[in-house]
Amino acid sequence: NQRPISEGPDDWGATWSPRDDEIAFSADRMGNHQSSIYSLDLNGGREIRLTDPGVFAQEPSWRPAGDAIAYSSRPDWADSFDLHTMDGQGGNPNQLTDRGLSDTAPTWHPRANVIAFASWDDNGLNGDIYTMDGDGSDGRRITAHPASDARPRWSPDGTRILFTSRRDGPSALFITAVDGRVVQRVTSERFDGIHGASWFDPDAPRSVSPIGRHATTWGWLKRLRRGKRNP
Repeated sequence: NQRPISEGPDDWGATWSPRDDEIAFSADRMGNHQSSIYSLDLNGGREIRLTDPGVFAQEPSWRPAGDAIAYSSRPDWADSFDLHTMDGQGGNPNQLTDRGLSDTAPTWHPRANVIAFASWDDNGLNGDIYTMDGDGSDGRRITAHPASDARPRWSPDGTRILFTSRRDGPSALFITAVDGRVVQRVTSERFDGIHGASWFDPDAPRSVSPIGRHATTWGWLKRLRRGKRNP
């Protein structure tokens, strides 16, 4: 039952709304290598650009309540990305970070008003995982490693964070406890070069949409020996 839902040509980073009726995604519709964030109503097919055309915006993530989207963006003239939030119609924008570093890949905690994200140094070569509250307060560093840690994703129960890292060479998947004290590699060398992943919840329908109406193709599943949840 595969069907196209956007016209491209360069649409990426799609994420389901918690109500399962809308998708937010990044797209370069103007052909200037500058993405904006769009939303697509799956019931009516209506597409809306949520961010201004003069801002490079990407990596949307819905708050579980469905009332806000976190994303990373920068103006044309800036070199680093900051994290922002907005409502589902693109209104009420709020800047969360302004540290002079590149803050990217925000992801909302499934049960709390907390965001995990990756923050990069001035050269864009070393990244670590951080968390903060949804208003930008109480920032905490989770990983501290000279290699790059990136693309965090909360586990379904909110107790662990899945991320990619080059700490052992080519990019692989790792999981950390929320306090950062225990880090476990979960992929073998045959999966080196991974650029991201998501969690599979065995207690939910086999779908990546929140209430199981839609599914996407999974490339592979890695079953963890510890616990019931699987990326």
